[in-house]
Amino acid sequence: KTPDQAAALKREVTIVIDRSGSMRDKKIGQAREAALQVIEGLKDGEFFNIIDYSDSIASFSEKPVAKD
Repeated sequence: KTPDQAAALKREVTIVIDRSGSMRDKKIGQAREAALQVIEGLKDGEFFNIIDYSDSIASFSEKPVAKD
């Protein structure tokens, strides 16, 4: 790939977070901070979504959203 092609590639990140009882207190806080760091590291126009699970599964959005 040329530098122009590499620069044009946009990342799409899916973050998966365990929110079960074993993740209480400090652990869930650490997971949250790590997720924020990943999102903050994205450039505007790159995409992300968050899936969390315990006894059920939920997502931040139906499809990835662009950071802006």
